[in-house]
Amino acid sequence: MVAMESPPRLPRPATLCHGDIRLEPMALSHVTGLHVALDDPSVWQWLRDKQPVDQIAMGAIVVAALEQQDAGMRVPFVISVAGTVAGTTSYFDSDPFSSGIEIGASFIGTPWWRSNVNTTAKLLMLGHAFEVYGYERILLKTDLSNERSSKAIARLGAAKEGVLRHHMKRPDGSWRDSVLFSILLDEWPSVKDKLEAALAKHAVAPQ
Repeated sequence: MVAMESPPRLPRPATLCHGDIRLEPMALSHVTGLHVALDDPSVWQWLRDKQPVDQIAMGAIVVAALEQQDAGMRVPFVISVAGTVAGTTSYFDSDPFSSGIEIGASFIGTPWWRSNVNTTAKLLMLGHAFEVYGYERILLKTDLSNERSSKAIARLGAAKEGVLRHHMKRPDGSWRDSVLFSILLDEWPSVKDKLEAALAKHAVAPQ
């Protein structure tokens, strides 16, 4: 599909699929599935939100994401594997002066860690942003202390750009330094080849 000459600030909500893995626009109907999939402290260790204690608290997180979508700040997705909710991820409008967007708020349930769910989700989102909309760059960032996440982003083929010191506060009140990565439009073909090769070596099923 030919990319638009001037991409919008954010992509429109859409459903993206690859095999048994599906990304669909977030809705209130996903609250229960997300609470079940993400009910593990390990998932929330490096995130800005505290782990929701019940479905009501998870519902508040979903409502906040949908409010950001209505405000034109975010496009949130729910990730499912063979019909089972596995997590969530989003596009963000990272900077009004930027030529690109951000992929972030990616929460994957621990049963799907070390599977190809995250890689597939990123392949779908990067491909949609670059090939359908023609964004010039995609930003990804994580807590500098979260080595697992940094390594996962680097494996995608993203280039490390630098560190934002005291970028935001963690739920415990401590300051987080955020490490920034990016992928450019002209880098996408080689990154896509690398991701597709990685997917060919791993099973979709949770491990």
